[in-house]
Amino acid sequence: MTHGLPRNVGVLALAGILAACSGSGDSGRVTMQLATRSASMTSMTRAGTVRPQLSAGAIPGQATIAAGGDTIVIDQVEMVLRKIRLRATSASECGNSDVSGVDGEDCGELELGPAVFDLPLGEGVTRAFTALVPAGNYDRLQFQLHRPTNANEDADLVAGHPELANTSIRVTGSFKPAGSGAAAPFTYMTDLTADQEVEFTQALGVDGGAEVSMTVDVDLSGWFANGAGGLIDPATALNGAVNESPVEQNIRASFRAFRDQNADGTED
Repeated sequence: MTHGLPRNVGVLALAGILAACSGSGDSGRVTMQLATRSASMTSMTRAGTVRPQLSAGAIPGQATIAAGGDTIVIDQVEMVLRKIRLRATSASECGNSDVSGVDGEDCGELELGPAVFDLPLGEGVTRAFTALVPAGNYDRLQFQLHRPTNANEDADLVAGHPELANTSIRVTGSFKPAGSGAAAPFTYMTDLTADQEVEFTQALGVDGGAEVSMTVDVDLSGWFANGAGGLIDPATALNGAVNESPVEQNIRASFRAFRDQNADGTED
């Protein structure tokens, strides 16, 4: 399995979605990378709690989360995203409202239809995609966690990934609570739909003809943190279950994005 790469065939046309923003045709290439074990992680989660320990699993391709004697082994994380955009610092930087994916004050955005991403579980970063974007300065990344349905633009995605029907995030693995001798397998699924906005610490400058790399760092270690030094059993966080809300809040707080030209998982 190739982790990190989008698996919706529509993403292959991404580089052609946006034409030049002005008559000059200036544009640059932006590569988006994914990471879950970034070198820039601190001892605290982005939700403000002590970070559980995230390490390599016993089997290559797995990740292990440990806290307070609880252990979660992650086998796979699938996430459906759409409307991935780079938001221009100011709308005046791009004046052609007829550009595909650009609309009024949102001019300069990069947009992508629904696609499935396998989050990388190892160290370092994994390339997600590269696309042409209009030259300019961008101060935030916007995207939507998307629950695909078997209708309209989602039909092909659901046909290819029926396990993701009405599911924006799917995690498979096992959970072993403190003091227990056996780990129980789980499949965590959520229908969370949310618009996310992540500000860059420094604006992402894209010059015509330039190549720029950015990393989207997903703090997977904190997704199932219970805020009391342990881990939530993912089976108790399914839709309608008692821990649905805290896990969804952890997920929404887990994203960070930054310029990373040398693809080392550290902000430049």
